[in-house]
Amino acid sequence: MYDLYVTLQQFDVDSACLTETWLNSAILPNLTDVTGYITYHLDRSDSRQGGGIAVVVKNDLPCQLLGDRCKPPLETLWLLFRRPRMSRSMTHLLMGCIYHLPSVASSAMVAHIMETLDCCSKKYPHLGVILTGDFNNCMTLS
Repeated sequence: MYDLYVTLQQFDVDSACLTETWLNSAILPNLTDVTGYITYHLDRSDSRQGGGIAVVVKNDLPCQLLGDRCKPPLETLWLLFRRPRMSRSMTHLLMGCIYHLPSVASSAMVAHIMETLDCCSKKYPHLGVILTGDFNNCMTLS
């Protein structure tokens, strides 16, 4: 985590989305702490190796984890940002960190993303969206 901390500090990063974290319940929470940041992570809870996602956000950025938007076995984290002074054209910012497993049907992930965007944009009409992650050809039409 020290390398991550140095990179975040060197480039003055406010938030970062990480995929293939390989985190699991056996890894102590203090080992994933990054000084000055809050770490949100979704670990694999089954016996498979790899996968997992995390988002690190500066302590002073107001955001909330939308835990109700997590739909296992899909690996997604959704955070909603609302700064005190945002423009009227964009009152909230939704960040999605996504890891699309190659073995999961693309249609399930696409449906989940669309459902989340639809739900959040209805609740926050002036919503900005950032989607990032490892999509593994999720959007490829077959």
